[in-house]
Amino acid sequence: LIRDNAEAAEILPYLEKFGERLNKARGRIEKTFGYYNRLATIGTLAQMLVHEVGNNNVIIDRFIRTARTYLKEPEKTEGVMLKHLMNAESALQSLDRLAERFIPLASRGFKRGRRQCSVKEAIETCRIAREKDLERLDIAWETKLASADQAKVDPGELHAVFLNFIDNAIYWLSQKENPKMLRIESRQAGISGQLECRISDNGPGIDKGEESKIFLPGVTKRPGGFGMGLTVIAEIVEGHGGSVLVECPGDLGGATFVFSIPLAT
Repeated sequence: LIRDNAEAAEILPYLEKFGERLNKARGRIEKTFGYYNRLATIGTLAQMLVHEVGNNNVIIDRFIRTARTYLKEPEKTEGVMLKHLMNAESALQSLDRLAERFIPLASRGFKRGRRQCSVKEAIETCRIAREKDLERLDIAWETKLASADQAKVDPGELHAVFLNFIDNAIYWLSQKENPKMLRIESRQAGISGQLECRISDNGPGIDKGEESKIFLPGVTKRPGGFGMGLTVIAEIVEGHGGSVLVECPGDLGGATFVFSIPLAT
């Protein structure tokens, strides 16, 4: 206890001890909050997976039952078999796309930070992968990259980040008339040892008030979308100690996504 009229020298040790206890308590609260926040995210992902897998399994099961009937009594399934086959193929493709979205989240067999890659090469690989879409939609592509290039990120994860951003931009740019533009930039971040990347387009952008919600799992305005792209990006970037956010209006009038990743030393 501190006596009345105590001198500053007497009070200071108590304040220091209180500060230590406060920091420990804050650390426990942050850890607990992070734990329950992750549980909430996992719960949302699980609900989405159950819904998507369940719906597509119904379609596939319907085709299997029709196929069994066809093998026994072909005349009863005339004109129906092909329809169910096409639906089943579509369901399988949907499940494949869903699995692809979750691959980066399931990649826990390696320790992050052991590998590194060239940001320039990763971007070029992704551009080539989407070259036909960019040409078909007449989307102008521009890059402005910093000399600092080697990132301490697994190449597969960095590809997943850029491809998700590029795919989003391509979709929304496909909904507007020309001109259409997509720009990717990188520069030394304000934090030492970090590289900042910016992905901008002149699409419709993000609705006001939706800036933080779009990174939550299952949130999407794309018809048939899973709402996993930005969640995957946030998981990868934050897993490397970086951050991701959206600016709207962005550099080109649409959305600008900004994320940071560690540079290789």
